[in-house]
Amino acid sequence: MQVAAAITEFPNYQFHICFDPVIAASIARDPKVMAEFAPYVVVEKPDYGSHRYAPSRPGDGTPQPPDAIRPLCRVCRGTHRGES
Repeated sequence: MQVAAAITEFPNYQFHICFDPVIAASIARDPKVMAEFAPYVVVEKPDYGSHRYAPSRPGDGTPQPPDAIRPLCRVCRGTHRGES
């Protein structure tokens, strides 16, 4: 799948650890630069197991959509739909 399409369809994306030795973290966090470096990716749906909502903290590297009304979960980057 093209990187831009994957990021649009899966906005809570996380690049796999296999990118670490090859791609600097600053590049992996920038979708536009990442698309130039690696235009295609394989989308995997990881199993995060059962966990409670753990809000991410500013600056921890969890990307936040501009319209987010609360921090995404730092475990799965999801919203947990009303779970407090």
